[in-house]
Amino acid sequence: MANDPEVKITVVPQLTPDGKVAPVVPVPPSPLLPEVTQAMEKVLKNVWPGVPLVATMSTGATDGKYTRIAGIPTYGISCMFFDITTIASMEKTSVSGVQDFYDGVDFNYRLMKELSSPRKEHAENQNVASKIGNGPEKKRSSPGRTIRNG
Repeated sequence: MANDPEVKITVVPQLTPDGKVAPVVPVPPSPLLPEVTQAMEKVLKNVWPGVPLVATMSTGATDGKYTRIAGIPTYGISCMFFDITTIASMEKTSVSGVQDFYDGVDFNYRLMKELSSPRKEHAENQNVASKIGNGPEKKRSSPGRTIRNG
């Protein structure tokens, strides 16, 4: 069909609310941050011992482009197992077992708790700072993560 001279392919520009053409912005992938991969490996080891952590790229659509443009590393995490025969048929949302679903919810919950818990070195620094009279800072920032104290 694309080899047919009668077929014309045209890119349809995306418009802003005021009708102007929105620029196409190339967005680099999010880096594999050690604090994210370490948290995933820890939870994975506890929930499914022996299952390896494998980084892949999804071919599906996502709105992660907008958070990455804003400088926020963005990841999609698959936390359910599927029968290999159903993946190719695009039926995975309708054939996943109930227990598989709840196992995935549990994995996500544990991962969010792990990612949102204070890091050990941060907690130790806070203890030292409070002992010497320098109270906790109001805001500390690192790539993709803001920690508010007090």
